[in-house]
Amino acid sequence: MAKRYRNPRRDARANQFVTPASARRAIRNIRIHHVLKITLRTLIILGICSALGYFAYQRYFVPQYTYYRAERSYAAGRYQEAADLFSSLGPWQDSADRAWQSLYSLAQDDLVHSRFDEAARIFDSLGEWEDAPLRVHETYYRKGQWALERNDLDTALEAFLASGDYEDSQTLVQDVYYRLGDMRFQQEQYPEAADAFYHSGVWEDALYRLQETMRIYATQALDRNEFSMISDAWKRLREYHVELEDLDAQLYENANTLMEKAEYEQAADLFHLLPGYRDSEMLESWCRSRETQEGDDLP
Repeated sequence: MAKRYRNPRRDARANQFVTPASARRAIRNIRIHHVLKITLRTLIILGICSALGYFAYQRYFVPQYTYYRAERSYAAGRYQEAADLFSSLGPWQDSADRAWQSLYSLAQDDLVHSRFDEAARIFDSLGEWEDAPLRVHETYYRKGQWALERNDLDTALEAFLASGDYEDSQTLVQDVYYRLGDMRFQQEQYPEAADAFYHSGVWEDALYRLQETMRIYATQALDRNEFSMISDAWKRLREYHVELEDLDAQLYENANTLMEKAEYEQAADLFHLLPGYRDSEMLESWCRSRETQEGDDLP
């Protein structure tokens, strides 16, 4: 068999395009590294873009949407919901002021629907915002009128007292006190009636009614001969500046009678209720001394 002819020049040209295995592996590794590098760089860029997008979403789109929801709630009359949404935005735009405005509108709505205590609480929570302090007094004033129409005198009095100097509140306080005094008098609750007439000042014939009530109460106390009731009656006489000389004289005689019976402690307690009346102070002192030791004869 004839030998194949080899052309050295042609073989050399063919061999220059054959890459060794190690070189091929190196090229492949370089390509993989390059792809990984590009992929990592792409992921980093995407992450940064996502973070910026989320930041923009949280910083602008979420507050904007919440603000929009709050405005819709306010327009629909859901003031508490609107106030909560505006408050959740903190200082974003005018949210804080809109939150106060929502609470103010909520209080006004409560006032219209006679929810006086809730309205007063909300107005009071607004501090000095707008005319909130004045609206607190107005709320209590309107509550007092509402209660007065229903003859709920205790509630009316409490409300008018809380309304301060709003409009004619002070006049209405005197009027309600007088009505309470008359009602308690009819119920024969004389201490409560006297207290109400006293606080009604010079309203109508309150001073006369006070004296009349205290005369009945003090007379009952003397008739029942109950020291606690007598003590309460005469303390009220002094507090209300009511002078009933005939009853003072009767109490003085009762104390003298007890002293003559050697019931010194009780006598001293009665004399104590008559400061400045005749010689009550001296007799009280003498009776006190007789409680613990033998004293002189009756003064």
